[in-house]
Amino acid sequence: MAFKALEGLDWFPFSDDPLIPHAWYLPRLEAPALVSPSDSPDGSWHLFARSWAGLQHLTSSNGIAWTPAGRLSFQGRNPHVTHVGALWYLTYEARMQGRSTLVSRTSGDLLSFSPERVLLDGGDLEGSDGFLSCPVLLSVEGSWRLYFTSRRTEKDETGWESWRELWYASSPGIDGPYRRPVRVLETDPDDPLANMAIGTATLVECQEGVAALTCGRRWNTRSRSCDSSLMLWLSKDGVHFFKEEELVPMPRWGWASGGVTQASLVWQERERCWYCYYAAVDRSPIGHVSIGLLISGRNGQPEFPSQTV
Repeated sequence: MAFKALEGLDWFPFSDDPLIPHAWYLPRLEAPALVSPSDSPDGSWHLFARSWAGLQHLTSSNGIAWTPAGRLSFQGRNPHVTHVGALWYLTYEARMQGRSTLVSRTSGDLLSFSPERVLLDGGDLEGSDGFLSCPVLLSVEGSWRLYFTSRRTEKDETGWESWRELWYASSPGIDGPYRRPVRVLETDPDDPLANMAIGTATLVECQEGVAALTCGRRWNTRSRSCDSSLMLWLSKDGVHFFKEEELVPMPRWGWASGGVTQASLVWQERERCWYCYYAAVDRSPIGHVSIGLLISGRNGQPEFPSQTV
């Protein structure tokens, strides 16, 4: 995928309502990680997301209507799935005892998973607070990089924490160990769109380099609250990122008015457009989280999917 396929896009909500609304049996479903039919073992869509009850697995025939496929038997935060050969690597943050580790599990069918393997321990990152998150595995120039966020913020008025920095560590093999961490993005207090945190992050490999999608957090001096935006960054070497654009600001009211918390990009070859799945929180005292969908387009025209629900 070339950079030009991501630049200068317009983004449109698939619906005014969330794609996967908050439900009592899926408490605070967040951080969607997608596997498209072209990358899945059974030709279906797969979605992994964190909830208060553990990592959840949902499936779909069209990427629009989702069916719960069960809860995984382990806890995790901000998952991501990488397909390599005959295996799928599920990476996530495992948190306990006042710090976190980044771990991976492998699967040949996205149903059963191997025991977890530690990729990086939060205590090994010098100068950090011991918490790491949003792990993404990318193959770059013959080696592997583990991208992750670090230095969490305090929770805002919606009860949400975010992240101030984006790093990566390197390894000759996908299983690690990952060493020599390098910081590639940090919060800029003068950035009007992300002066509080760069937020959660996910990355997409492109022909010319790497694209990063972050959920920036900024202080709204008028409302005395924290707002958020989906931000796109591009990099030719995966080290030096420049901010390309704000994809879409979050609404002031409704189910996503509390801010976007995590997002995931999936290219739809048949539709020739991007699906952007995102989790957002409302401004209720409890902070209900739902998952929505944005569709990319150009010249003010969306490319809505041809499938019907």
